[in-house]
Amino acid sequence: MNLNCPECSAQVNTEDINIQKLVAICNKCGHLFQFDDKLEGSSKTKFIPRPQPKQVTVENQINQLTVEWRWWGKDSVEKVITILVWPMLFYFFLFENLSDFGQSSTIPFLPYIPHIFIGTAVLYSLALQFLNSTTFVIDEFEFKLRHGPLPWLGNRTMSRDDIVQLFTKEVVERKRRRTTSSFHLFAILQNGKDLRLISTGSQPEIAQYIEQELEAFMGIQNKTVVGEYQFPTEAKVSFNGFFDAIRKGSDR
Repeated sequence: MNLNCPECSAQVNTEDINIQKLVAICNKCGHLFQFDDKLEGSSKTKFIPRPQPKQVTVENQINQLTVEWRWWGKDSVEKVITILVWPMLFYFFLFENLSDFGQSSTIPFLPYIPHIFIGTAVLYSLALQFLNSTTFVIDEFEFKLRHGPLPWLGNRTMSRDDIVQLFTKEVVERKRRRTTSSFHLFAILQNGKDLRLISTGSQPEIAQYIEQELEAFMGIQNKTVVGEYQFPTEAKVSFNGFFDAIRKGSDR
């Protein structure tokens, strides 16, 4: 396909076109742009505002946007139950046998050291669920991402102009007989790479709402990205059909 750069009108080389992400970069001026509107039969994404989740707070000032997402939510209870089972059983067994360890040498205690570290890490992840939140702070120049108050990976500070587009992606994992889905907020950068910002677990509405607020403040037009998660349309219930089915059942 033939593409011309919207900035300098130079023809874009084929190797600089990413069909999967619908983005291209101009080899002459370095401008990165999306070309989904230039594809035959393509159309811009219809913008459907997402309602604000209870876990998310927004403070929109003239020159600064602050979005905070509290980690504790509807899927946290299941995580807590799963997290607590193993360390509770292990530490119960460990404390019950402390007296025996004290009377013997330290050698029998050594095999439990890795389990102690694992149990401590599991309990730390539990504390993260209870206490932590993720905060986005965007001003005229910078894009900041912070997790706290407990330390966690993923804190970032970058130029606001580095971000071209935001999108939510579903990641499906299959383990044995169980399939789980998690949702992640990504940013497409000026260099064409995808950068994962946060994971919202099984709650796509949180990732999409944050995407919506960040794009609105940064003046980024919402466009469809290949592989982007599309929020399912709510099913409409026909009450007339429902009552007709009841009547037919009663006539039998």
